[in-house]
Amino acid sequence: MSETAVVLRDAGAVCSITDLEKMAHYMVASKLFGIQSKEQAVALMLISQAEGLHPAIAARDYHIIQGRHTLKADALLARFQQTGGKVEWLEYTDEKVSAIFSHPQSPRPVMVDWDMDRAKVAGLGDKDNWKKYRRQMLKARVVSDGVRLCSPGCAVGVYTPEEVLDFEPASTEWKSPQSSKPTVTPPQAKPQPQTTMGQDEPPADWQPEFAPPMDDTRPEPQAEPVNCITEKQRKLVWAKSKNKGISSDALHAYLDRCHSVTKVDHIPYDRLNQVLEWIDLHNSEAVNG
Repeated sequence: MSETAVVLRDAGAVCSITDLEKMAHYMVASKLFGIQSKEQAVALMLISQAEGLHPAIAARDYHIIQGRHTLKADALLARFQQTGGKVEWLEYTDEKVSAIFSHPQSPRPVMVDWDMDRAKVAGLGDKDNWKKYRRQMLKARVVSDGVRLCSPGCAVGVYTPEEVLDFEPASTEWKSPQSSKPTVTPPQAKPQPQTTMGQDEPPADWQPEFAPPMDDTRPEPQAEPVNCITEKQRKLVWAKSKNKGISSDALHAYLDRCHSVTKVDHIPYDRLNQVLEWIDLHNSEAVNG
């Protein structure tokens, strides 16, 4: 019986599924990498192989956080620099971290910064990690934003652990409009009059046991999506748009076109960074023109 093998695009090695499962067993048993199951380990190793890396690199570069595979910020920065990216750190304190990013595919330098005021507006400042490790959390955000702006291919479909820890619990449920309807108590049954045997039609004063329900023509309340950005985050979006001179119509057109929402209130929590990056990259002439 032949084994199914996964062939790397760039590396010359071939690892069979059997070999991957053996490696996954030892990775999980070692408890060194935060991987909880063999299935998680194999999935991460397949990603590494698809990227032309040795499967063991998955344990070094990836973490499983809240059921998601995440790429460590230093690993993301290393990939960026290995592909020709450059970073010049301008400020690195507990209050603010800033750096200039550039890449051969995006040669114009871009300055990216994160400070505690922005973190608080985004609803992150009160979290334990942000209280204990401000500088590290700010740096992770700067790295993620800078790499995504200059070389998005380094971070396709993956977030850093720091970003995932800041996500609100995802929910696919919708608020049921039925829950807001008052409970209607049916009227008391009325005694039925005596009728004679063989009578084909009911008496003129006969009424049904229960009155028919009233015709409620009011429209059903619309279900509101959950897991959207907070009020502070909405204010941040509006403030940055105003600062860039982007009109309300241009902002709403972008949200409808790229995120399928028509209101700033309905921006999904995990799309906030993409919206802020779009605002940072555009000016009023390019967007409103």
